[in-house]
Amino acid sequence: MVLDSSLSVCAVSAAAERLLATRETEAVNRHITELLVPADAEAQGPANLAAAVTWAAGGDETPRAVTVRPANTFGVRLTARIGSCSPPRAALLVFDGPSR
Repeated sequence: MVLDSSLSVCAVSAAAERLLATRETEAVNRHITELLVPADAEAQGPANLAAAVTWAAGGDETPRAVTVRPANTFGVRLTARIGSCSPPRAALLVFDGPSR
C-alpha cells in the first residue's frame, strides 16, 4: 500500500486488497484510518501508525514497523513495515501475514 503525507491511500496491491477486504478503487483517496487502525491503542512515538507514515512520506529513511488491524475486522493483527518511497515522496506499507 502506498500513502501520501496526508495519510491518504495512493495505491493498493492485490495482496493488500485481500488482507484488508477492500478493492483498490474503493481505497484510493481514503484516509488510512478508514482502512487500518493501530492494534495497540496505546502506541506512541515510532510505533504510532500515523507518525510512522508521516515520517516515511516526508523522506525519513528509517524503516519502522507497527502492529495494525483492518478497521472492519476484529481479531486479526498485521505487522506493517513502513518505509519511504518516491517520486513523489510517499510511504510504502508492506504487510506481514495476519496473526490471530
